[in-house]
Amino acid sequence: MNINCILESIFETIALIGANFPNALSNNNIKKLYQPFTIHKHLFHYTTVQGLFGIIESQCFWLTNMQYMNDLSESSHATKLIKKMLTELSKNNKYTNDFSKYLKKANCIDLDNSKNYIACFTTNGDSLPMWNMYGKNCGVAIEIDLDAGYSFCEQGCFFRDMIYDEKILYDYIEKIVDFYQETYNKLKEDKSNNCHTINNTMNEILKKIILFSANVKNKYFSHEAETRLLLTVKDCDKIKYRVKNNIIVSYIETSSHQLNKDKKLPIKSVIVGPGEEQDIVKSSIMDFLKSKGYNIEVKSSTIPYRDR
Repeated sequence: MNINCILESIFETIALIGANFPNALSNNNIKKLYQPFTIHKHLFHYTTVQGLFGIIESQCFWLTNMQYMNDLSESSHATKLIKKMLTELSKNNKYTNDFSKYLKKANCIDLDNSKNYIACFTTNGDSLPMWNMYGKNCGVAIEIDLDAGYSFCEQGCFFRDMIYDEKILYDYIEKIVDFYQETYNKLKEDKSNNCHTINNTMNEILKKIILFSANVKNKYFSHEAETRLLLTVKDCDKIKYRVKNNIIVSYIETSSHQLNKDKKLPIKSVIVGPGEEQDIVKSSIMDFLKSKGYNIEVKSSTIPYRDR
């Protein structure tokens, strides 16, 4: 077996799992998780007016290094949860003793998130909690159309709907482990693989399973209905830097070479959040977008503004 084929990125692995297990799952909600992309066609990205301006001017979206997420506890929670699940699965008698010993190593695995970059989207374009978190004082929600001819996939990016339900996550991780039990058996059958090769390969696979934590959030954030755009960076030359909240943050830009035939980002509409100056903010955005050739709808949030 080709070792390089085994050591795919976690997202390629997810797609592979989906191809092998679609008929083995009876729960429709779990089936959706085995799709390599989001099941949604339209998504919203909450940001500031300045953020919108930067996206249009640069003709790209920004993916921020996971190390500089707003809440670092998110990643820590998800990683600990998956490690716990792997440890529990190691006690399952359906796995061989040799294979289970790798699952037991989960708690000893240290992950490096420095190469993982994300941009956050949601299915809800007019949410009060989201305005409060991401778009205070007339923020905006940018609606994107995933059928508009802009290829995120060709850039190595993947949209993934976040998982908030621990039962669904456990079922999903178990299916991945089932697949890798088969992979482990094939590795052992191939006499050209020595113990060192098998051990290193299985440890890398274990890391990639745990890296799925990038798709997991605490159930208390389920109201966000988040979908993430994820990218694992291999080319350091693409990394850029900006200052955010007095921290120098690394980020990646999506490629402008993947624009649609009109040389535009796949933006369908912009929603202006509640705020004291909502009307003038909306008018300024309309003028700016028109000057850049974006003849799209700019709407006002239906949520009333409350002056505090």
